[in-house]
Amino acid sequence: MYGVLRMGSCMPYVCGLVSRERSWYRIYWHGRSRNLGKETITMGKKLEENGLFESSRMMLPEHAAEIRRHRDVLKHRVKPELDEQQLEIISRELTESYMNQSEIMIVLFDRIEDREEVGVVTKIDQQLKRVRLQKVDDWDWINLADIMRVE
Repeated sequence: MYGVLRMGSCMPYVCGLVSRERSWYRIYWHGRSRNLGKETITMGKKLEENGLFESSRMMLPEHAAEIRRHRDVLKHRVKPELDEQQLEIISRELTESYMNQSEIMIVLFDRIEDREEVGVVTKIDQQLKRVRLQKVDDWDWINLADIMRVE
């Protein structure tokens, strides 16, 4: 029976192939062997399924933050393509809000989840492809490419 036994850096000489002969474990390392005796049998059980080191797991705050950031990256969505009819509806609603000074709700694409902005369109900049949305206490420029729908 052969297997690989690897220990931590505290016992670097105990690495290599393990063979079981008459309930003794023999370690082969660079052509030499070393008898470990019967105490290895109990250590072998502690090494199964990460037994000895099961409770020694720890995570630094930096690692936890990096894991959370990585999970957020995995959740990122791709912006769907809008067809001609949807673009026409968005254009008509934006123009109507600009002409009538009526309040509209614009749903904007975001990589995590969609955002909603409510206000009145006060300027349409066709050259830079953006609209200026006047909110209750301030205004904001919104790119036309980020608009998903207008209500």
